[in-house]
Amino acid sequence: MHLLYSSLVRKSYRALRHRRIRKISWLNKLVIKLFNRQLWRPCMRTVSIGLSIGLFCSMLPMPFQMFLAAAFCFIGRGNIPIAAAACWISNPITTGPLITLQLKMGAIIRDAIDLGWLSFMDISGHIPFTNIDVNLADFAVGAAASAIILGILAYPIVFCFYAVVPKKYFQKVALLTSPLYESHTMNKIHILKFDDKQAAVNKLASETADLIRSNDAAGKHTVLGLATGSSPIDYYKALIHLHKTAGLSFQNVITFNLDEYVGLDRDHPESYWYFMHHHLFNHIDIKPENIHLPSGMLSDDDIPAHCAQYEQDIIDAGGIDLQILGIGRTGHIGFNEPGSPKDSLTRAIELNEITREDAAPAFGGLDHVPTTAITMGCGTILAAKRIVLMAWGKAKAPIIFEAATGPVNDIVSASYLQEHPNASFYIDKDAASFFIGKNAASDLREIHS
Repeated sequence: MHLLYSSLVRKSYRALRHRRIRKISWLNKLVIKLFNRQLWRPCMRTVSIGLSIGLFCSMLPMPFQMFLAAAFCFIGRGNIPIAAAACWISNPITTGPLITLQLKMGAIIRDAIDLGWLSFMDISGHIPFTNIDVNLADFAVGAAASAIILGILAYPIVFCFYAVVPKKYFQKVALLTSPLYESHTMNKIHILKFDDKQAAVNKLASETADLIRSNDAAGKHTVLGLATGSSPIDYYKALIHLHKTAGLSFQNVITFNLDEYVGLDRDHPESYWYFMHHHLFNHIDIKPENIHLPSGMLSDDDIPAHCAQYEQDIIDAGGIDLQILGIGRTGHIGFNEPGSPKDSLTRAIELNEITREDAAPAFGGLDHVPTTAITMGCGTILAAKRIVLMAWGKAKAPIIFEAATGPVNDIVSASYLQEHPNASFYIDKDAASFFIGKNAASDLREIHS
């Protein structure tokens, strides 16, 4: 059943993606939460237990129905949706019509389908307090069919209930042993909150320098995965400063960039080739042959082979030692837009409308922004030995909190970093504002200048 509804949710989200949504609305957030696979289990449990209790109670004398329904709801992992389902089915108003419906439904199904093996249950009886005569075989078939139908109808309702109502409300009224939104991840993301952006990039640049010098001393090259956008610019300035003032050499450094727009040549001012050379490569002593970026000037037929070769080049270099990331408003890393699988590799991808709108000012309008890009996949990024994601400002606070503490899912691709053994977020105070006063499933540490 959950496969059916996840397919419907995915299609609805894709429909939303193609509209010009200027911000992540409540509907987008609801869809993201609905798609969380961690909700499937509690929802299925709620529907199945609620229906079972209701159907069981409907066959008992009226005075006991409501009492037993309420008692069952608070046994074990009972909760509000279970109580609602059980009491709705077992209350005196719906019991009679429900049994009558089940009898008619069972008779119709038995007439349409050969269920001769149920003949041993062809026993007529009278249900006390209802004045209804029943055939046990018809009732059994009808009860099973109604449970399936009601389950299909109840599943999305319960899904919405879990997604919308804050988990703290459940924890107060229900006897739960763990939060409903608990993220079953391998590791907590290490979040370092700095007083300001400059302190963060200086620390990261210093760590990068230590990595390069350590590998140089061991006779090994260093492989860096680099990002574009506004977030890493000051980090690149800090690396250039270390190169010019502290003698940091990039002779043994190999770089692989995350992505590139399709349709832009290297000299285009908005191409990532131009960006990287302007902000970093032209100012350090890196060898040109050690610089790797996806090519944006390829025919559609040549892109798959180019992406496969890019993957092979990373493997031949020994894998990425340190991967630098930013994060988009949709939660994407690289250009892994909502719906990107965890094991995806380098490939061409259609850009989300929100991503294109964010880039529109630089291109002089939305009509000039490319619709496609080549990006490292989530699987390629997660294969890096260490990952650091940078984010600055209050505008990034909601998506940073979602990526670090929310469910791991393919709508917010940055959430995959929760399952990486060595991933960190370097953020400033504004980007960390959503963590204040919240019991986040992450390791938040403050770094003061």
